[in-house]
Amino acid sequence: MVKPWFHVEVVPAQGGVVNLSRQEARHAAGSRRLGPGDLVVVFDGQGTLAEGRITEHRDQAGNLEIELGPARTMPEPSPQIELCASLPKGDRLSTMLDMATQAGMAVFRPLECEWSVRKASGMRSDQGERWRRIFLEACKQSGQAWLPTIASPLDPITAARSAREEGRVVLAAQQGGVPINEAVSDGPSLVTILVGPEGGFSERELHALGEAEARFVSLGRAIFRVEAAAAMAVWAVQSAHSSGD
Repeated sequence: MVKPWFHVEVVPAQGGVVNLSRQEARHAAGSRRLGPGDLVVVFDGQGTLAEGRITEHRDQAGNLEIELGPARTMPEPSPQIELCASLPKGDRLSTMLDMATQAGMAVFRPLECEWSVRKASGMRSDQGERWRRIFLEACKQSGQAWLPTIASPLDPITAARSAREEGRVVLAAQQGGVPINEAVSDGPSLVTILVGPEGGFSERELHALGEAEARFVSLGRAIFRVEAAAAMAVWAVQSAHSSGD
């Protein structure tokens, strides 16, 4: 049976006792129906995790005690995938972030394209914290020890050029491009994926991306919504890398 995952700020290296926050404790006792003696995994989002057992103790704040064994540190994700995507409307954004995290995204950067319908610059100041909560839940679901980070919004041309300067392979989702497994057949360890809005990249953006040495890639004959295209592109890169190992 797969042990459920819970987040803590710090995982003691040599084991010991940690407390699940009141919110995490509610989740453990409520929807997960866990109690004293049940086994869990705790992680800090920075690669460190440990297995533990729920005790009977709760403090006055409602925090739940976990007795841990020794911690271990997981290697950083490889390839490291930066997803730069135009923001869809409404709950579809949450779906995109959740699915892309489960697929193996390491960095998320909002992409502000000429035809974007939603701009990151116009979003609420607490949006980053909300996105982090989505990342956490997706990491728990998929058993990933590294929490994705959030990068500053950029237009696609600047994002592509910046990625190339960092030594990244840049993939731009575009009908008529090559299959993703062909584009990453050389097994790059640093990959940036650009996914435009549902109207696609403008002609000017496409031209500039070509000049920036982006590799245009296709997800097949179907035309997907942004959130599906983003998650599928991340998964396809991970899958190509795994099959090449």
